Amino acid sequence: MPLTYNQTTYSSISGSVTGTAPNQQVLISFSALDFRPEIGDTIEVFNDTTQLTDGTGGSTVNFTLDTTAKNVVLKVNTFTPGTTISVYRIAKKDTRSIDFQNASVLTEADLDNSAFQTFHIAQEALDTAESSITADADGTFDAGSKRIKNVATPTATTDAANKAYVDGSSNTGIVAGISSDVSTVAGISSNVTTVAGNTTNINTVAGNNSNITTVATNNTNVTNVGADIANVNTVAGSIANVNTVAGSIANVNTVATNIGTISAKVSKSGDTMTGLLTLSGAPTADNHASTKAYTDSQATALALALG
Repeated sequence: MPLTYNQTTYSSISGSVTGTAPNQQVLISFSALDFRPEIGDTIEVFNDTTQLTDGTGGSTVNFTLDTTAKNVVLKVNTFTPGTTISVYRIAKKDTRSIDFQNASVLTEADLDNSAFQTFHIAQEALDTAESSITADADGTFDAGSKRIKNVATPTATTDAANKAYVDGSSNTGIVAGISSDVSTVAGISSNVTTVAGNTTNINTVAGNNSNITTVATNNTNVTNVGADIANVNTVAGSIANVNTVAGSIANVNTVATNIGTISAKVSKSGDTMTGLLTLSGAPTADNHASTKAYTDSQATALALALG
């Protein structure tokens, strides 16, 4: 519990407003702060982080002090919903409030006031220390869910960064510009994890990117092969014969060039003729094909022999 200040939320005092507009006000007690103006103590009031004024030097009157009842008389128009009003007791620290002299009469009040000034300064120091960022037992610093402001632009890699630096980072801008892509990746995190677990295969693919590009630019042919995968498997099963053919590719090309002539030949196993067959001459063996002239001559000779 702080010793030199108290804080009051708007919600806890909004129901205690008195008076009529525009002179409505609310009382906030500071009796627990041991306020002693006789030793130079002063009161400062803040609306969140904005210091309020009491009219001193012609400033706006946001509040007045009732030192008898020890209340801050706060003008309602100085705070808004959601804010916190903080009342601080500020000890006099630039000079001593009591200066003892030789041969002077020591009174209890003087001795007490001198001690109170030191005591109040010590209490402020304690509150400041307890509200500061300190190292926990594990060596880390806890900001207590509060903002840290006025952080300088970082220079070393381990420096704390301020918002402006983070917002202005090129990487931050890039990520912000592809937020939809980042969301897409986040939605397939399991697949990303799977890919990360197959770095060996990924590196193999990366080392064959020229072949992958070739395949990608021939995707129509790749699709055709995929549709005829049964025949591809058949060829793969006869890869030795394929290699033999590949070793005689010149002869294969010759056959391919003369495929029309080859297709026009009469098959030795039997064929159907659609045109005339010219023989080289008369048969000499019993199983030779006979020319028309040989057949006609034999028929004539037979007719003469028969008379």
